[in-house]
Amino acid sequence: MHSLKFSKSVHKILLFGGLANVLLTGLVSAATFLVSSSADHVGPDGVFPDPSGPTNTLRHAIVGQFQSPARHHEIVIAPGLPVIHLAADLPAFGVSYSVISLQGNGATVDGVGLHRALFVHDGQVSVRDLTIVNTRAAGGTGGGGGAGLGAA
Repeated sequence: MHSLKFSKSVHKILLFGGLANVLLTGLVSAATFLVSSSADHVGPDGVFPDPSGPTNTLRHAIVGQFQSPARHHEIVIAPGLPVIHLAADLPAFGVSYSVISLQGNGATVDGVGLHRALFVHDGQVSVRDLTIVNTRAAGGTGGGGGAGLGAA
């Protein structure tokens, strides 16, 4: 579940030598996704959330940024949340022209030695106060070379 924050902007338009102020309200400026469950239920495709699982997970929040009309997204992990043990690679962050802020609040994401935690495909992503352990760092498909750049 996510909530949208709204902002007001004031635009000044010059009309025939006179100045008209137009106040536009209800413009979507940010989407905030609260992660309050450490569960990680994966659907049949092996990446996206299981539709029958909880909706307040990190996996759901990452998928939510694709579905939100906002350009600025904030994912906030609730303080004191138990370790998030990944059941599969998390979906990639990647909405063109988006800015994503992930506030970990001291949480830990554990890839259990098998799964990738964070992958940024597009956009700008900042991560704060999040510990990532036991993850696999492999490049995406279609990359080239070694060093985690898509080599087999």
